[in-house]
Amino acid sequence: MQLVNRQDDSERLNEVLDLKIMTFDTCQGEERDVIIYSMVATALSDKLAYVFPRSLEDAEEVDHLLRLQRLNVGFSRAKERIHFFLSKPIDEFSGAIGKALQHFKGVLEKAKTAPGPDNTDRKSPVEKKVLGWLNQTQLMQQFGDYIEIDPQYPIGEYLRQLDPTYQYPNYKVDFLVKISGGGKPWCAPAGFW
Repeated sequence: MQLVNRQDDSERLNEVLDLKIMTFDTCQGEERDVIIYSMVATALSDKLAYVFPRSLEDAEEVDHLLRLQRLNVGFSRAKERIHFFLSKPIDEFSGAIGKALQHFKGVLEKAKTAPGPDNTDRKSPVEKKVLGWLNQTQLMQQFGDYIEIDPQYPIGEYLRQLDPTYQYPNYKVDFLVKISGGGKPWCAPAGFW
């Protein structure tokens, strides 16, 4: 905060960007479109165990419960985007904060491989919106590791592989939603055309 306030245009920066600089302890009740998290732990100095819980498992100690609450509150303040600035590799963070950072890393990796709006039908602008809505559902948030969405899935080609006598056109479905569980995927076509 001091660094921002020392800038010549600090007043404009604060006003235009609606900046709020705070710690995990002081963000209760605040939400922002974009949040930047700066983790200052290094290989030589890591005091994050004083701020965050050592594990995510239940514990009876009040201090542990407060740290769990701090972790939950701190990471639930972003509405649109999160940026992390780390002073050491994610793999070197331990405890609950390490698990949380690994989770966000996994979300980012999955997003890189998830179908983007470029894979949807260009003649159907609403399809891009539907893909965005699908990705924002509570089901995707909770079970996204087990769900795969294939836009413009060629169901006609698939049916022809199953039945060589299939004579219908090469239909596509807007989205094929595949849910894995117990090693076996369950598929649900959506938007047949």
